[in-house]
Amino acid sequence: MLRVLILILWVQACTKSDTQNAVYPWLGVEREVPPLVFDYEQQLEFLPQGDDMISRLCFQVDTNSLSEYDRVRQYFCQENYEPIDSLKSLQSALGLAIPDSLSPDIGSNGKLGVSPGWAITGHSTSLVSRFVSPINPRVILFSALNEDGSVAEDYVSMGFVRGDQFVEIVSREPRTGSLKFFLIAFKQACNTDHSCDIKDLQTELVENNWTSINVIEDSFLSNTVFDCTHCHQADGLLEDKKLRLQEGNAPFLHFFQSEGLGEDLVASFTDFHGTNYDLGGIPSELLPYSSPQGLKDFLDATESLDSRNSFDSELIILEVQGSLPGETWLAGWNAYRGGDFIPFPSWKNNILDLEETESLKASWQAWRDGSSDDLPDLRLSIDDQLGPTMGHRAATGASAEELLKAACQRCHNSKLDPNLGKSLFQVDLDSIDRNEVEVAIERLELHKNDASSPLAMPPRLFMDLSDSEVDLLIDFLKEDKGIED
Repeated sequence: MLRVLILILWVQACTKSDTQNAVYPWLGVEREVPPLVFDYEQQLEFLPQGDDMISRLCFQVDTNSLSEYDRVRQYFCQENYEPIDSLKSLQSALGLAIPDSLSPDIGSNGKLGVSPGWAITGHSTSLVSRFVSPINPRVILFSALNEDGSVAEDYVSMGFVRGDQFVEIVSREPRTGSLKFFLIAFKQACNTDHSCDIKDLQTELVENNWTSINVIEDSFLSNTVFDCTHCHQADGLLEDKKLRLQEGNAPFLHFFQSEGLGEDLVASFTDFHGTNYDLGGIPSELLPYSSPQGLKDFLDATESLDSRNSFDSELIILEVQGSLPGETWLAGWNAYRGGDFIPFPSWKNNILDLEETESLKASWQAWRDGSSDDLPDLRLSIDDQLGPTMGHRAATGASAEELLKAACQRCHNSKLDPNLGKSLFQVDLDSIDRNEVEVAIERLELHKNDASSPLAMPPRLFMDLSDSEVDLLIDFLKEDKGIED
């Protein structure tokens, strides 16, 4: 009954005046969802691989003092280490594995000497936001706090979601006090003949039987779509790298929990997958005992938390009218639209398209019981109507200048390392020459014509523009630089 009421309110909200649509410029818009084809792993193929990358990682590391380095080097710079062939073995290597038969209660989460902490979110504004939903949540593991509330000098945290072949890791290096960011890219048997499909990437298969890994520190990623600095060093190279958590206070709107709003997300997950469905190294019975407060306590203890454009969930919830957000949320979203911040979390507790998810569930369960060979893409469960509010689409009716900021400014601004190739194009068009604009136009054309290209601008990993939006942006760039067709 509650879901029906929500849908009725949504329909009513979508039929209001043009004035309202100007304030909420995503309402009532019918848009075809572009192909969800992401082939960005090819951006990593030109990097050193395997042992060659490990030798670079461990160059000048004093193996007699490994405890002075980050957890990744502590493991991979040993004279001998066990190969990593699964998510669980990677978690064990970094001290983030949840023990078997751990007691299913909140007291076990992040208990020193017992288990690392874990938090599970059904909505993300991170690198993997296009994959994350209540039925395919993101798992975050982190070091348990000491009994006095402090955190280990070499603390470590890991983020993982099913859907692509990488794991995100950050660890503090005790000898320098700096944060080290890593992408662990892994391959499966299906990579041999480029046959990886939804079954390989969105089921438990993606967590097991890895054939190889590549341990990539962030300095190797700076000129790719996987660049960490957009979020974690947003004010430029002179700033220390930071950890991010926009939604840092209760009530936590988008995290699994055993009570409150998080219960609804757990219910969506179990309704879709059942109650016996382990995920991200976390046994199914522990999923409801996710602790966003434990994650916040961990981040506070690191003293490295960047909370800019923070999400005031309590006030945002109070201001919601029907299914529409109020002034606080709109202020945060408009700050993102201005190009100065990463996307702002949704005001909605559950970002699923309920009708589409029911259809996906039937197909998913049919595949599970062997009555169908077709496995649906779980990314299609996210309510596409909300795309502009989560940074996946542009705001309806956006001007060319607004499109340029929303789609390009995070990666192309004056705070970037000037030695990077991508710094040659910036949203401040006065500072770049005609040749760079022509290159940008070519890459915008790729956005229309080659959905899987990692050279498309903006990367579809972050935002999809319609053909008409791309054309509007191209015309604007041509006019600015006097480029004729």
